[in-house]
Amino acid sequence: MSDRRVMSRDGCFAFLFSVLLCVAVPDASWARLGVDYQMQLGNPTAATVDTNNHTHYLIQRTQYAMDYNDTTHQANWVSWSYTSTDTGSTSRQDSYRADTNLPTGFTRIGSATFGTGLDRGHMCPSADRTTSVADNDATFFMSNMIPQASKNNQGLWATFEGYCRGLASGGSEVLITCGPGDFGTTSISNGMKLPGSVWKVIVVAPSGTALASSKVTTTCRVIVINTPNNASVSSNWTDYITTVEEIEATTGYTFFASLPKSVARYLRKVKDTGSGPNTPTVISSVSPISGTAGTTVTLSGYNFGTSPVVKFNGVTATASVQSGGTQITAAVPASATTGTISVASTSNGTDTSAEIFTVSTSPFESWSVGYKLSGDSALASADPDGDGLNNAGEFAFGTSPVDASSRAVTQSSVTGGIKIIYLQRSGVTYTVKSATDLAAGFTAVTSTKSNPQPAGLPSGHEQYEATLSTGTKGFLKVEAVVP
Repeated sequence: MSDRRVMSRDGCFAFLFSVLLCVAVPDASWARLGVDYQMQLGNPTAATVDTNNHTHYLIQRTQYAMDYNDTTHQANWVSWSYTSTDTGSTSRQDSYRADTNLPTGFTRIGSATFGTGLDRGHMCPSADRTTSVADNDATFFMSNMIPQASKNNQGLWATFEGYCRGLASGGSEVLITCGPGDFGTTSISNGMKLPGSVWKVIVVAPSGTALASSKVTTTCRVIVINTPNNASVSSNWTDYITTVEEIEATTGYTFFASLPKSVARYLRKVKDTGSGPNTPTVISSVSPISGTAGTTVTLSGYNFGTSPVVKFNGVTATASVQSGGTQITAAVPASATTGTISVASTSNGTDTSAEIFTVSTSPFESWSVGYKLSGDSALASADPDGDGLNNAGEFAFGTSPVDASSRAVTQSSVTGGIKIIYLQRSGVTYTVKSATDLAAGFTAVTSTKSNPQPAGLPSGHEQYEATLSTGTKGFLKVEAVVP
């Protein structure tokens, strides 16, 4: 962290005193002034320090960071940190001037006013940087200005800037990103594009020297506004409260990229009430993200309520909320198809998962496709080849549903479902497997040779018995392993 000192006009003694004071009080007035602190929530547009990048040129100053657009001749966004110690006794400099730090070949907008009804509207405000002349002076680069409707700039916008500074009382750090939006074809006389709206995103972070990535959580207040840039704008900023998600949709930017994924996803959906945050329903993770019908899926997140409705690509699932209300378990519905998962809470709204859930085909469905079965012929109860064994049986015993000459290994069931007795051809290894349904994976069961062998067996065959658990019901499959 850069620790700057300002020498007073009274000379070296005062400078020595200020040094000693800073040693005694670690978190001094300039704790959040420095290049490392002005873009803590991330780079919303992946702007770069590349002189060939005329639409997203990154400028990082001690006082703020910005993405400058040489097409609109103004910033796409400006980002900075504000703490109450950033307000000092320095007066407003009014030192409007072209930003000569812009690369050669970029248009450098001059300091002239913008015309009737338009102000040179600060993005990073003068009043947020009054600890020194240099800090305040930096806010008057014309790259930090947009053509802003006077009513917007001097009314609602000024009021909201003051409100944000008030949120820093008590030691909080207010992280701010703002910019113009909704550009049309209109330009003002100096060539700057006239924005149709102006937006601002703020996050109220706890005090402390840690960066946002370590201290911003889902409990932090987030306020987002998107205001018309015209003379009809209301004087009340709460009339224009929106969400980061909606700003992303209109700008194409990605906010909160430096925050943990689940925290970022939650904060993007928060819509402030004007006096505090709301509590949106948010799915932060889904596990697993693929499975067959019947698969149990765990959804983690926030504010699910007591009776949320879970849908897999629009198909309602059987679901239950786990203790604590931060997890839901849901079974993939039989008729679900690949798509998004949504959770609707009567009190907190609806959210859709960020990832696609892939509904896998069951082994039986894959088997049906392999034999090119379709329509009624693909039903488990169908018997396409008319050999008396339906598709479920053909699948279970590994025989062909379209070839009547293909036969299952002879088998019979013992009352109670305790044993299956089957014949085994000499020299071929067979494995008996069981499953509770055709969609489930088959598991091998114990198989032993009958001793003694019963009389009257077909030539070259032996009889084996596979023991199952008492009461087992479902499907059996006999697989041959030919040497």
